[in-house]
Amino acid sequence: MVQNSDLSKTIKEEQILMIDGFIELLNGNQRSNHSEEIRKKLKEKIFSIPNFNYDKLMLYCNAMRFYNLSDNKLISKNIIHQFSDSENLDIIKRILAIIINILIFSIENEDFKDINFFINTANNIPTNPDLFFYKNVSLFFINFIQYKIYKDKSSLKRCDSIIYFFHSTQMTEYADELSKFKNIHK
Repeated sequence: MVQNSDLSKTIKEEQILMIDGFIELLNGNQRSNHSEEIRKKLKEKIFSIPNFNYDKLMLYCNAMRFYNLSDNKLISKNIIHQFSDSENLDIIKRILAIIINILIFSIENEDFKDINFFINTANNIPTNPDLFFYKNVSLFFINFIQYKIYKDKSSLKRCDSIIYFFHSTQMTEYADELSKFKNIHK
């Protein structure tokens, strides 16, 4: 039987780890022995979560760089299955952000095996005004993967159209980031 004080201590430790994790994410590439320990604890904690809530989903989404691609695919598939019936727009945005990260990591690693699950999931999420940005970004990376795998120039042209769209809607910084990514990984 769990004592009330034990449960309270566990919750407090989890909250401290989440705060430390967010601080670690803000530190970016600056690493110390303390930050490596926090990253390790955070990775273990996230990897062992049986059910995600919104906060843990957000933490994982931001901590995905701490994991290798295969671990990310495993965790992400579990999350997508857990929230497959969700109609909560904030949850769906997080799912799309996770998928976008998987697509980015796949491109960076030139590893496209088992990627269709994520592409199909993104494509099956209906587009609405609240999801329009995420759907466009996912479409950019899906088309870029199509270009990388099949050398399909029309997919690359669709990427350019998406970049143009972001420029024309005055999201120039984001458009420039996509353009830079495309040029680096082309």
